Amino acid sequence: MISYYSKFCGFLMLFLLAPMVLPAQTSGLSEAEFSLNTALSQRWKLNAGFGYRSLLTSDLSGNWNAKSRHIQASANVSYEVGFYGKVGGGAMYRNNQLFDDNSENELRLNQYYSWATYRNSFRWVQRFKIDERLQTSRTRFRLRYRLSLDVPLNGLELDTGEWYVLASTESLLNLSKQASAMWDQRITMGIGRQWTTNIKIQMEAEYRWEDYVNISERRAFLRFSCIYQL
Repeated sequence: MISYYSKFCGFLMLFLLAPMVLPAQTSGLSEAEFSLNTALSQRWKLNAGFGYRSLLTSDLSGNWNAKSRHIQASANVSYEVGFYGKVGGGAMYRNNQLFDDNSENELRLNQYYSWATYRNSFRWVQRFKIDERLQTSRTRFRLRYRLSLDVPLNGLELDTGEWYVLASTESLLNLSKQASAMWDQRITMGIGRQWTTNIKIQMEAEYRWEDYVNISERRAFLRFSCIYQL
């Protein structure tokens, strides 16, 4: 069994090395979200969430400013299939016009399949997902594959009051009639705590390559989450 010290040092090295290999950013995103998870039956699960996102920018003096981007609400339902497998889907509505009259609101539909593998205290999850992003002026489709890992920092299972770490990488292929295909890549690292029996708090740092082939834009993304298990 891998010790608490070994796990902590390994993920700490990832956090410390990340700023050395990633270029300095002048813009980024920040999001705060609340999620509610509940079981509808033995196999059916429901996830509902609400989020607020802002754009972070810096000037030549290094001063950072925040500008509100949107608020969003989502609901997803999943069904357990086989051992550690799930199929699911849902919808998300994103209100962009609340903070920018020139933006369009968006309805996003999704369908996915995920499968988990357990190795001691490590949990590996693969997810295949399809998004349909619907706006008045255009419709976009995204094909997504994500590989993620999470592990408690103390023992084989996560208990109340204990910390855990997570990491993931995700590739996205964006398709639209209005633009050529784009391939995005995301790398995420985070840390969380089982605050109470029903509540988790989590912080993630994500690095995004927008249009990976042409490297047209790169962004850092910070996400703060509160997850309630009903």
